Amino acid sequence: MKKAALAALIAGGVIAAGAALCAVMPGQLMYLYVTKKYPDAGRTIPQFAVCDVPADYLPYTIRGLTISVPADFVLTKTGHGFTGPDGKNAVLVTRNDQTELAEYTDPWEYYHYSEADYRRYFEAVGAPYPDAADARTKLLWYCKDTLMPEDCLHLRGRNCLIFRELAENKHDAWESEETWILPMNGAKAYASYSDYDAVTGKPYCSLLVYPDDCRSDEIFVLIRTEKSTAMQIISSAKLAPAGT
Repeated sequence: MKKAALAALIAGGVIAAGAALCAVMPGQLMYLYVTKKYPDAGRTIPQFAVCDVPADYLPYTIRGLTISVPADFVLTKTGHGFTGPDGKNAVLVTRNDQTELAEYTDPWEYYHYSEADYRRYFEAVGAPYPDAADARTKLLWYCKDTLMPEDCLHLRGRNCLIFRELAENKHDAWESEETWILPMNGAKAYASYSDYDAVTGKPYCSLLVYPDDCRSDEIFVLIRTEKSTAMQIISSAKLAPAGT
């Protein structure tokens, strides 16, 4: 009986200590959970290693972005990309106003909570709420770069649960593709590489550019070619002068 009573006393003390810890730092257990379950939780986006662009690459300006591609790449009839020597699509360039797209989409459709809940969360962590009027505040970039495990230490209730959801998104995003910040005058730009394309099953690279003077715009470049060639194309990218 004495042993059972002692065990119960110890167990009760452990539970009480845990409850006290949660009361003082309600996000502590979430911090321990996230750092153990999601190894990428503390990652930030590194800078892209710009490489030399071969002298025989030819420059083209599409959608306000200038890129250089191999001489044997052919501009498509639409003028929005290039086919490679094998005749298959190798590069696609699009540019969209995210405020227009936002009129037809619900950014939280596939998430667990309401828009009001996510607004409260971003206010609690002191980060900008994803806003189509400033496309560079896209949730992907918050998850991949800004979100850090220690952010949850002062959170409680639903904010803590949302943090866990977004930490899982961060892990999935880093598992899906590598990402780098590409230095670019007049814009914020991100380059990515993935070894699996859901459409072709092959590797691909992408570039997302957010011009400073048109903050609701997103320029997207999809590159399906050898990684070394793709990295050279990305290294050549720069904003074209306004009106071109």
